[in-house]
Amino acid sequence: MEIWLEEGREAGLYMAADVPFWLPRLDMPAGNGKVSSWMLERFDSLTIMAYRDNSDSIYESSKRLLSQADKLGKPIVIGLELGKTNEGGYLSFHGKSARCEGAWCKPFLLHRSSDPSLARVV
Repeated sequence: MEIWLEEGREAGLYMAADVPFWLPRLDMPAGNGKVSSWMLERFDSLTIMAYRDNSDSIYESSKRLLSQADKLGKPIVIGLELGKTNEGGYLSFHGKSARCEGAWCKPFLLHRSSDPSLARVV
């Protein structure tokens, strides 16, 4: 991954990655920190796949990675599931309004209103 990141930067690319919300739970193989911190230090930004359909769940599933990003001054994008899924109705906005102006988004943004790491919700 280091070579891939280096070559991308040399080509002038913005290096970002999509990661699951549970990434902060993973330790580095050598036990010297979290995988999420390692990634935040190397990537320009990360997108949290916060596949939930309400503001409290989106916030709760994202807050650990947002906190780590705050400490490093890195932007975070929140990704939401819009497609139909058979994994449970609470994971997707399929058939529901997912516009950020909607009632579901305002409480989430209020949780994070003073947080410089929250770049956007997509």
